[in-house]
Amino acid sequence: MTLRPVPEIAEGTLRRLVCVALTPRAMCALLDEPYEPAVRAPAIAERLVRTARRDPAAAERLEGALDRAFAHTGDFPRAIAWLCPLLRIAMTTGDGARIAAVLWCAARHPGVAWRCFERRAEGALELAALQRLARTPSHPPNPVTRTLSMTDDCTERETLARAAHMRVDRCGCGALHLAVAHVTLRFDEDALTCLYETLGEALGSLALRRLRERPALRLLEEPSQSAAK
Repeated sequence: MTLRPVPEIAEGTLRRLVCVALTPRAMCALLDEPYEPAVRAPAIAERLVRTARRDPAAAERLEGALDRAFAHTGDFPRAIAWLCPLLRIAMTTGDGARIAAVLWCAARHPGVAWRCFERRAEGALELAALQRLARTPSHPPNPVTRTLSMTDDCTERETLARAAHMRVDRCGCGALHLAVAHVTLRFDEDALTCLYETLGEALGSLALRRLRERPALRLLEEPSQSAAK
């Protein structure tokens, strides 16, 4: 049976698999780029996936790396009915690597039924990641510990990011200005990082709640009565 090539696999699925299977240094090696610790892993993973989707040589390297990372999937049964119990066990134990392996196995197979199972496995992997986030103790608040004085340089601002009704500027005194509609808040870099992490944790909690309400995932989390017998 012909397996699906990497460029045909959904971009989001590939990003999740890359983040589970590869270290940032390994991702950079596949990109043939120097490793920079300051660059976050999701950013490197996104660049790697986009490169692999348009460059056949990069796609082949990524496919080989994922095959090596999930080598034990060669022992998996090639039937969805047999993979479902494996996925359920992996979800019960919170084994993200095993869930990712099931997802990689499903993503490589052609056919509508495999695409449906792939979506279930992808949801399970996202749920496992969010559950780990929920179990991780929150960082204590990191308030601004130094006074940000206004100087003449504050009139010279550089816009770092912009979205609808929002903007982040950096001014000459070193302060970071978060403008939301008509309200502007001033932070130093540590405090803005703390805000970013807190918002991410809140969004993760909301996503976890939505995932738990999916009927397909409830079936995976709670074995059927027939299976219990």
